[in-house]
Amino acid sequence: EPTEDPTLSPTLDPTLSPTLSPTLSPTLDFGRPSVSPAPSISSEPTISSMPSISSMPSTCFDKKLWTFEPPENKFPNLPDWDNGDCRDLSTNQLIQCNKNWAIAFDQRDTGSFSLKSPSLDSLGIADPGNTKRASAQLYVCPTSPARALRFRVFPGAVRPFDRLVVLVDGVQAFQVRDANKIGEEWITVPSAGGYALTAGAHKIDFQYEYNPFGTDLSLVPVDPDRDGAVWIDNVELL
Repeated sequence: EPTEDPTLSPTLDPTLSPTLSPTLSPTLDFGRPSVSPAPSISSEPTISSMPSISSMPSTCFDKKLWTFEPPENKFPNLPDWDNGDCRDLSTNQLIQCNKNWAIAFDQRDTGSFSLKSPSLDSLGIADPGNTKRASAQLYVCPTSPARALRFRVFPGAVRPFDRLVVLVDGVQAFQVRDANKIGEEWITVPSAGGYALTAGAHKIDFQYEYNPFGTDLSLVPVDPDRDGAVWIDNVELL
């Protein structure tokens, strides 16, 4: 995970008072029986180590500034991560997202928590044939040199039901592979070398989609590998 650079100005690392929010509660739906269970109450992070949702002025992510885990608690805080607009990839238009990603403790690659997409099944079933979306958005600093984006994913999506698409500056960069076995494990995305980013500011969208192709899913057999959500952790700029 990224480590803090002690030579940086304190103004780049404002102190945040961790707060306990209902959004931080573990979400246990769609868990696989073969993976490790969610931590017990006694093993969950304490209030002093919980990640908080920031209200500081708009900032951006640089691997030299912050670490993801305590004590900095900058991941996945807003506005560095922003549950904002989604993009309709069929029309390339920005539209309103249906739900937000949230901090979760039921799956994590390392540390105490990860970022989990919402379940969109109920919305999709109530509105068949239409795609539902949720987007976690990460902003890279204008001063960032050319780097590569790499992160870890617990894949729980299976097309045509759902998928995870990564966009860079509004353009689809790549898709994360489907879950392909019961007892899925964390994978490195897009590769060990990462996805090349040019120097300067970038907006990264981690867009989770339910029914991305507008299919009549009632005719599609249920896939036992599917969780109906995806988890991301350890986002890095290499």
